[in-house]
Amino acid sequence: MVMSLSSPCSIVNAEKKIVGIGYNGFPNGCDDDVLPWARQGDCPLDTKYPYVCHAEMNAILNKNATSVKGCTIYVALFPCNECAKLIIQSGITKVIYSSDKYKSEWTFVASRRLLDMAKVVCMQHEMKADTLVIDFTSVHPLRAKQKHRIRQLVQENETPHYCHSCRDPCAFFCQGCSTEGHTVAFCGAHLTDCYLDHLTSLHGA
Repeated sequence: MVMSLSSPCSIVNAEKKIVGIGYNGFPNGCDDDVLPWARQGDCPLDTKYPYVCHAEMNAILNKNATSVKGCTIYVALFPCNECAKLIIQSGITKVIYSSDKYKSEWTFVASRRLLDMAKVVCMQHEMKADTLVIDFTSVHPLRAKQKHRIRQLVQENETPHYCHSCRDPCAFFCQGCSTEGHTVAFCGAHLTDCYLDHLTSLHGA
């Protein structure tokens, strides 16, 4: 099994500058509306797994620097074995991850073995909070009526949520924008879109 969440990823160099970002998605030129997003199917070709590019791959291939050698990669989930190969071959020397919930599966056992052999440092980051709050009352107290509050989605009954901006399956939502009957969700690549929408509405009010 491979990762089933939309997991954002970023690569940071020694100067603490972001030189690459990525998220799970299909290759360039491959229509999201044609290829399957299902986790299960009658055969593997009916699922997303043979087609999707992981966030680590997209971040490394779409870097805005000549090289990522010596950089640190930040990921939501511990990399799979295929992403581990790319990390090693690109010269990245440190992996910072949040969750290792698939550690018992063979692809992730192989990943850790590869990273250990290549002497890539792997560190788990313990989150101090699960919510990011941007309080617009400090920007314009008379116009701000709600807070931009990004939280991680908890999937119920395997019901998918799709990004408000790109319609990709996603793992986050804005609590300030969502209502009881409507969830305004975002993928890792479009988390800032909601912030910009809030800011635009404030200045335009």
